[in-house]
Amino acid sequence: MSLKALFNRESRVVRSLEVVGVVLAGVHLWKNFIPFDWRDGLFLFLLASALFIFACDLIRWYPLSERTEGPRQKIGIEVHFLKARVPTSYILAITSAIALLQIPYVSVGSVFLANLMMLAVAPVNGILLWFHRKDDDATPMNFFSLNKYLRDSAR
Repeated sequence: MSLKALFNRESRVVRSLEVVGVVLAGVHLWKNFIPFDWRDGLFLFLLASALFIFACDLIRWYPLSERTEGPRQKIGIEVHFLKARVPTSYILAITSAIALLQIPYVSVGSVFLANLMMLAVAPVNGILLWFHRKDDDATPMNFFSLNKYLRDSAR
């Protein structure tokens, strides 16, 4: 297996880790939800952050008219949301597995470390969404990065 299979945004490994992470997180919360304490709150924050990142990628943020390569093409902030899924899926799957082991200090430490990593990813999605909602420029998406301005000036 190559590194591309492990870290490609569209690979089955990454997609299966998302499912494994969500399932293991659900099992962990089901086993530990009562009595609810601060450790479960940390884990719930991790799960909420991961689900926010997954949801950002599922939503189409631009109309089909701006997509030049077809409806499945990711453009603009959608590319970042797709890329953010890779570390998120690894973080959630590994941390959920370690948390299920309930090793003193190690399980809580891994959840704390995972939350710190998610604090580097999830707020960036929020900031991009804020800028996306605030942007009212009429320039088409990826106008400069795809050299559309050169094609328009040649006509």
